Amino acid sequence: ERSSPQGQVGLHRDRLATTVLHVDLEVVLEVLAHPRQVGDDVDADFALAEGENETLEGWRKDHKAFFKRNGGWHPEMELICERFELVEVLE
Repeated sequence: ERSSPQGQVGLHRDRLATTVLHVDLEVVLEVLAHPRQVGDDVDADFALAEGENETLEGWRKDHKAFFKRNGGWHPEMELICERFELVEVLE
């Protein structure tokens, strides 16, 4: 188990148990893929699937602001673009 900005995380094989802080849920996620991409190369398919923005431009703006607040942003920095699906909500 390790600490993360989103709460406590435990990783076992391709399943991840975590706490979703803003809604106070504990969930199990299955990691489907975690390719690495250069920041400015993240495409609309990934950005929109993340569900935080309605446009690629909005995703880029918000993520650049996030990284600048948390240590810095560079257009060629490597990002891990994790895709996952909900397996279970824990009670």
